[in-house]
Amino acid sequence: MRSAATFTIVLWQLLFSSLLLAQQDSTITFEPTSGTSKTSEAHPRVLEGILTAGVGLYEGYNNGVFKTHLSPDIGFDFLARPGGLNLVFGAKVGIGTPISTGVHLGLRETLLRPTEKTSIFGEAAFLFFDDSVRFEEVGFGFRGVVGSRFDLSPAIEVRLAGEYRGKRTVGIENKILWWAGLEAGVAFTLSSATSPVSRKDSLRSALIYIAKPEELAAFDATRSTYALEEWLDEFWRKRDLTPQTPLNEARLQYELRVQKANQRYSRPRKLGISTDVGRVLAIYGEPDATENEYSVYDATYRYELWVYRSRVRNIPTALFLLEFSGTLDGRQIYSNVPGELSGPIPRGLPKKMQVWF
Repeated sequence: MRSAATFTIVLWQLLFSSLLLAQQDSTITFEPTSGTSKTSEAHPRVLEGILTAGVGLYEGYNNGVFKTHLSPDIGFDFLARPGGLNLVFGAKVGIGTPISTGVHLGLRETLLRPTEKTSIFGEAAFLFFDDSVRFEEVGFGFRGVVGSRFDLSPAIEVRLAGEYRGKRTVGIENKILWWAGLEAGVAFTLSSATSPVSRKDSLRSALIYIAKPEELAAFDATRSTYALEEWLDEFWRKRDLTPQTPLNEARLQYELRVQKANQRYSRPRKLGISTDVGRVLAIYGEPDATENEYSVYDATYRYELWVYRSRVRNIPTALFLLEFSGTLDGRQIYSNVPGELSGPIPRGLPKKMQVWF
């Protein structure tokens, strides 16, 4: 009878705690650390082909005369994304007299994303070429590219490219061989697959905001599911707000917030919890009030203000100003909470929202 009564009491405690859990979001906050997520992206493995054509100026031989002349080219690039890197391998043919051929191997890096479907990238590559008028059969040089990519169907690229092709003795002078010009390309996918984010990576992305450095070191050292679960149990045992009850409200609430952040703010290559807005939601919970306004200068920028009243570090009114635009995933640009990410108030903020500051 005693065991049955005990079971009934525990069951009622669990049920009562579960009913209150939704309301406790306004009372549970966590102490953030300075951690930022580095393992939250699901990297697609992609192989693309890019057919290119261009025209530029070439400093070299043309019809047996060393001079600067117009040199068109055609080429084909392979862009491989095995994970976080973008590898470029390409071949091109320079149409002139003589005809030049070359191959290049290097890396591509996205420099800027003005919009969700537009990016600005740079490339740096080693160049191996033959222009048929050399003492050596194959020359060695470097190739650099700055370009824009438009993710249409198919994707289109426009590039400003430059090549250094070494030096050549002409008479008594050493001349630098170079090519610089504009290229345009059409990209198409040859193969594609996505590496899913592991459970350990997704957990780290969520807990890095509230875990201490020594705790993260122990987390990274786990090598089995059993060790990982033991670490989680110990991590949340230290943060249990009511250790006398079987329910760990802090753990359940944080995990619920992480789930919400991933559902609301995830993108194909980024978990929602890895965004600024996802981090604020996980640490501080749902705000007491929100305001949404568009920039007075650019309607593609939207501002969202989250207001917490007497919940965050005893601050009467805690503010988090978030910026959304294109691929900006709820970037935090201002907060009056000490230690939080904060910068100047944007000039495009509407007056209706400026009254908070």
